[in-house]
Amino acid sequence: DFIERWIGSSAEIEGIVERFCAHTTVNPSSVVEWVKKSLVGDIDAAVADPFFAHEELSELLANGGVLPMFGFPTRVRDLYRGKVTSRKDVNVKKLADRPMNLAVTMFAPGRITVRDGGEHISAGFAAYKFKGNSAQAINPIVSRLEVARCTSCERLVTASGEDSQAACPVCGSEMKRFPLVQPAGFRTTYTNTDFDDVEDLSRSNALAQLAVDVPADAIERVAGLEVAILEQTSLLTVNDNSGKLFAVRKQADGSVVCTDPDLYANPLPNWIDSTPGGDSIALGDVRKTDVLTLVVEQQGSSTGTVSTDADLCPAGLPGMHSFSQLLRRAAHAFLDIDESELVVGLQPTSRNGVMTHRVYLADALDNGAGFAVELGDPDTLEQLLEFVRTDVGASLEAEAHASSCSSSCPQCLRSYDNRFVHWALDWRLALDVTDLALGRPLDQSHWRKRMEAAAQRSVEALSESSPGIAVRNAGELPAITFGGGASAVVVGHPLWTRDPRSYVSEQDVAVRALNSEGISNVSFSDPFELERSPGALLRWLM
Repeated sequence: DFIERWIGSSAEIEGIVERFCAHTTVNPSSVVEWVKKSLVGDIDAAVADPFFAHEELSELLANGGVLPMFGFPTRVRDLYRGKVTSRKDVNVKKLADRPMNLAVTMFAPGRITVRDGGEHISAGFAAYKFKGNSAQAINPIVSRLEVARCTSCERLVTASGEDSQAACPVCGSEMKRFPLVQPAGFRTTYTNTDFDDVEDLSRSNALAQLAVDVPADAIERVAGLEVAILEQTSLLTVNDNSGKLFAVRKQADGSVVCTDPDLYANPLPNWIDSTPGGDSIALGDVRKTDVLTLVVEQQGSSTGTVSTDADLCPAGLPGMHSFSQLLRRAAHAFLDIDESELVVGLQPTSRNGVMTHRVYLADALDNGAGFAVELGDPDTLEQLLEFVRTDVGASLEAEAHASSCSSSCPQCLRSYDNRFVHWALDWRLALDVTDLALGRPLDQSHWRKRMEAAAQRSVEALSESSPGIAVRNAGELPAITFGGGASAVVVGHPLWTRDPRSYVSEQDVAVRALNSEGISNVSFSDPFELERSPGALLRWLM
């Protein structure tokens, strides 16, 4: 209370802030207002957060985004290959270390770390505190946060808000609650074998996720986008063992071991207590940073957005993935920064009762580096989108690239760190969504020849097993007819929805043209689906 009263009344605050803000673009008055009105509350909130269980207040506030992270080695976690009994043991027993957001996957139970020709299998968690030269084991999984994830669309929320609902606010599916734990350290089985390229059974592909909704008063419109800047927002990296969680049991030495035998190629050593029972947890990392969020609108469509419901628009989600990766790659050249300085991802949301995905770009640096805020400036964002559509788009549409890249390649969208979404990436979809983000209609020129080619290839592939299958015109679109001409699949644009209530004019014309010729059973597909999932056409035939 004394400190709060001093901050509120001291005449020294303004002078201190002005000196800190000298030679910068920061407005001193806004900082003074934050210090006097919000600083104490922000400190209280960070201290009360169960996920930040640090003993030192400065370390806790750095992780909570109240102080800068610079100079604090707090987000690095160690992997131990043996029990630590003294301070001197650390150099011998520490096998490796990684930043927390990487450690939750690279050191997860079942993962293999190779060092000096030996394989070390991660088995759980261990942490120590030191007094003089002696080491004392401490509980490595103190900090935990209740979260919930939708079993269908995978929307993630924290315990402070929407997860109190039993159903997902986006798709209505069940929300699965589980504890998210940020381990203070990791351990192996304390044994190792010669390197033999043993199969790594851990299924770890944790990606940073946005777990908060965007307040309506933070949204502004820029071209064809709903844009919001969220400063000092939590990004969660979650490794939940592919939804199965990690079954853990505390050991006599104070460490905690995951006892799930499916995660290990060989049984755990006999001296490890692996009896049933214990807790089930997910591994996680929570960090504060600045986030830019974008929701793409679709003019001329009754839905008003890009549907990412796989049944109504199979290419919708891949289109949003492709757009986010293209934005990140373009920002690298536009801002002259490394691609690794921005994190991109998607968050399920809804517009007008239609499921879509919000794109977010976040600073990779803890507590933010200013890139997301800079990109969120309306003029800068429009310039970036124009740069994507003209400069980057021209290189993608050039014959040298377009003729050799059917969907994505290392020259356009693929990189090692987006390997988990390679299945979804397509540069044509990325440019289509860029057009929508600029407030323009969809350009069908990317797909016109591919529509016809996909229809023709499908008919050729099925002509022997399905006599009478053929390609015909339905308005300006190709259609595959079968069943003696009673049914048809129209091949249209990948981002058109298949809900009859939301057809665009070209779809309506195609349906009426086929109906007028006695073909009443009409479905829609697109080149993206026919090329990647030819089984879809077989389902319609059956």
